[in-house]
Amino acid sequence: MFLDVLRRRNPALIEAAIGLHQQGKLPANAYVLDLDTVERNAKVLKQEADRLGLKIFAMTKQVGRSSSFCKAVMRGGIERAVAVDMACARATHKA
Repeated sequence: MFLDVLRRRNPALIEAAIGLHQQGKLPANAYVLDLDTVERNAKVLKQEADRLGLKIFAMTKQVGRSSSFCKAVMRGGIERAVAVDMACARATHKA
């Protein structure tokens, strides 16, 4: 289901992931994230939240508690995050 959407919207990410995997550069249990897209999506979500008078929070647990993800979300204008455990708190603090 998600792969079909990814194929349509961001085939370059798939190609990059395949290349990194074939070169042995992706460790086990790794996430491949398009941080430029994360930032753009965060901007869209933030603009809509502002329009509706809502506060918006990032949920880092769903993306492996990645501080790089947190930084991209912050560049997109989302400055708050939910930390459900210490690993999430560390990732958001590191960002």
